[in-house]
Amino acid sequence: MCDQRVILMEKGKETVILESVERMETVAGGVRVMNIFGEEKTVNAVFHAWSNNTMILQPHDSSTALG
Repeated sequence: MCDQRVILMEKGKETVILESVERMETVAGGVRVMNIFGEEKTVNAVFHAWSNNTMILQPHDSSTALG
């Protein structure tokens, strides 16, 4: 099994959102990611790219995507 990692790329800085991700879906207000341990996070972001088992998100708007 390959572990997927989700990061937020904001102003040239990478922030790890969640490791071991098995599901990602768009929801009102952004993207919800869930991992194999039952953890989930919702981020005000949009999908940007996927590379080397890493999903890259970018902020949805000019406000901060985390929080």
